[in-house]
Amino acid sequence: MKLNKNKTEKLFTEIKNVLSNANYSSDNYLFKIKQNKDEIKLTFKNSSCTAEHKLYYLQKDCNRTFIIKLKKKEFKNIINTINLN
Repeated sequence: MKLNKNKTEKLFTEIKNVLSNANYSSDNYLFKIKQNKDEIKLTFKNSSCTAEHKLYYLQKDCNRTFIIKLKKKEFKNIINTINLN
């Protein structure tokens, strides 16, 4: 999955909403954001590993999804560092 400008802006908006509201979570066709105390888990839907490796002996390809799990303050630092303008 590739993120264009609109998808990236939606992602950043949802992360900001999660950071500003302790009870907020987001689940849409692009990603799922859940929070637990001081951590945020961001799961990209319809993503897959592009490396050519196997995790298990009989597995055809790696089928893991792309997940980012960080502390809230780390997500704040990322949002503050990246400028979408």
